Amino acid sequence: MEHTKPAFRHDEITFSRIVESSPNAVILADDSGRIGYMNRQAENFFGYALDEIIGKPIETLVPRRFNKAHVAMRSAYTKAPVQRRMGIGMETLTALRKDGTEFPAEVGLGPINLINGRWIVVTVADISDRRQVEELRGMKEYLSNGDLATIASHNLKNPLTAISDLAEYMLEAKKSDPAIPQADIDFLQAISDASHYMSQVIGGLFDSETIIKQGLPCDDAPVDLGALCAELLRRHEALAQRKSLRLSSDIQPGIKIRGNAARLQEAFEHYLSNAIKYSPPGKAVHVRLAIVPGPMVEFGVKDEGPGLTVEDKARMFGRFQKLSAKPTGGEFSVGLGLYLTKAIIELHKGTVGCDSQPGQGAYFWARLPR
Repeated sequence: MEHTKPAFRHDEITFSRIVESSPNAVILADDSGRIGYMNRQAENFFGYALDEIIGKPIETLVPRRFNKAHVAMRSAYTKAPVQRRMGIGMETLTALRKDGTEFPAEVGLGPINLINGRWIVVTVADISDRRQVEELRGMKEYLSNGDLATIASHNLKNPLTAISDLAEYMLEAKKSDPAIPQADIDFLQAISDASHYMSQVIGGLFDSETIIKQGLPCDDAPVDLGALCAELLRRHEALAQRKSLRLSSDIQPGIKIRGNAARLQEAFEHYLSNAIKYSPPGKAVHVRLAIVPGPMVEFGVKDEGPGLTVEDKARMFGRFQKLSAKPTGGEFSVGLGLYLTKAIIELHKGTVGCDSQPGQGAYFWARLPR
């Protein structure tokens, strides 16, 4: 495919030294959206070498689910280009690396006239760390008044459920109509995901506050852990497929204990959802349930993610603790999942732990008395 303009060479860009010293990614694209140049920081951010990205559409750096919407917005911008930030009023923009992982980004646009014509300057800042700091600060401020957790649980739960249900209904209706633009479906999916995330946050906050004030209420009844794990795998199969993860299991049948099925499923779900959240695409996640010496029952989840550092291990089950690994699909993390898992398992007189080395994945386990 012919380029509308020739690719850039460093000696043709008079401001190349300034661009190369920028802490942000800097990309130049022509009016058709084809990349003509990127600085070294952009190569580091996205994982592409300069010679393999030149001539490719800018949508190469955007998750596929947003491509059609991005093409429409880009086309509108090139008709009247001005300097501005993208994503004003939005929660975040998501960028895509060569290895398939995603990160939240702040993006700026501006036209520039060079010797060989007009180009669009795209600056990209990775705001992953800032986003996590903001979330943690917000959660801590929110919980400074314990009554707010109760207010949030009772006053926000029903409206969020209604929003989520409505978004799901509209999403299914739109998907069945081939005439509906993909951008509309993507926006509805974003609404559904955001409402689901907020429901999880509110539930986690309420449980966390309840644990601190009065412990965790728990019924005592027979629980079929094999059936519980089978349901857990079924519920997470689609999520794993969306991230191209291989989900496998080794579930020993007939294992039953006394406890609270809903609470145990919640504890196990935090392990499995974390493994999926932090695993790069193409990797494997394995779920295990077996009898171990003690006699104990062990539930565990093994991933092939980045593993844990010594510092991570020291604080991984703490409240509002975010570890060094970053979600690979742009997911959010509140830092309460492992804390709640530990509380639930200890309530059942069990123990939790993790076997991991940096760069070699992690095996999170929970052991319960038979």
